[in-house]
Amino acid sequence: MTNSIAHADFNHRVACNSPADAVQHIQSLFNRGESQNAMTLALDAVSVWPDDQTLLLVSGRLANRLGRPSIALKLLENASRLGNEVATQESRAIINANAPFWHFRMMNDELRNHAYDYALRQSINSDTVVLDIGCGAGLLSMMAARAGAKHVYACEVSELMTEQARKIIKKNGFATKISLINKLSNQLQVGIDLPEKADVIVAEVFDTGLLGEHAIRTFDHAREHLLKPGGVILPPRASVHAVLIESDVLHREVVTTECCGFKVDSLNSLSPSYFQARIDAYPHRILSSEITVSRYDFSRQENVSSNRSVEFHATSAGVCHGVCFWFTLDFGPHNQLCTGPTDPWNCWMQAMSMFETPIVLAADQKLKVSVEQTNSYIHFSPPKIVS
Repeated sequence: MTNSIAHADFNHRVACNSPADAVQHIQSLFNRGESQNAMTLALDAVSVWPDDQTLLLVSGRLANRLGRPSIALKLLENASRLGNEVATQESRAIINANAPFWHFRMMNDELRNHAYDYALRQSINSDTVVLDIGCGAGLLSMMAARAGAKHVYACEVSELMTEQARKIIKKNGFATKISLINKLSNQLQVGIDLPEKADVIVAEVFDTGLLGEHAIRTFDHAREHLLKPGGVILPPRASVHAVLIESDVLHREVVTTECCGFKVDSLNSLSPSYFQARIDAYPHRILSSEITVSRYDFSRQENVSSNRSVEFHATSAGVCHGVCFWFTLDFGPHNQLCTGPTDPWNCWMQAMSMFETPIVLAADQKLKVSVEQTNSYIHFSPPKIVS
């Protein structure tokens, strides 16, 4: 291998006689909008000068900007091993962005895993084709393969997680039983990505408030385009439950009025619809009986968008700061997974929706709360005492 490279397949000839030349040409190509040519040149240059820190750093940054985190990580980690501290920091940033910490909490949630494993075993035989949507590290796919599925197709939008899933699946002996596809499920095409529609579609696409990861849209598209007639969706049903809570500490997580003598309440217009917390970790009192806010059937088309009111019955007097809500996934008889505060540890925690202005409640009073619901979130506000 010579210490120079040349490309004649671009619109013009690119000749590089040093790493510095390569970096200059890479940046020039990128600035002209020739991103793929810049990436091709970067990889070729790295193969010639694999120990040049600047070249590795620039190439890694380029790969990340082009949505290729796996390649970016390899390049930046090579620079990091050569002592480049900037590359070390940027490698960690890519991992944080593409592999959020909750993956580990989710993988270690035994109740969640048991519920999905049991449901898959009840739904699969040797003729079953399974599609795992948002497969992450491939756990549900391997469960389906272990249950005896004919074949499992697994899609995951994160390139980094897809690569990790491929390693994990191979390590566990399922490389020939599971096909990985680095795409969103709504980009999948039968006859191109999948040879046929699936008999069973399984997905764990739920945030703490159930709908925040676009579960409704995901299941609607999958049911219409990727599932055989009479096929099974797991989980088939879910419901959302809620109670009123008193907790000044939780309220101050997302609501503010004064700070150091300044009025800052305008910031409250940016408060989130809800945030996640493990309620038992905070001082709190539950002020009402539990109600069921919504029910969902993922096996059929539903219009979930609505603006309505629900009524809570106060069982204790106190200052109501907001609503604590959670969900139950219903996989069928004897197989429900609840994320509520009285249930065992789960990876989702509970969702907290705080009122901007707390309301004083007496025992036995009824509180009417507005519920705004879309395909992607639930929001509770504002409260009104009705009796």
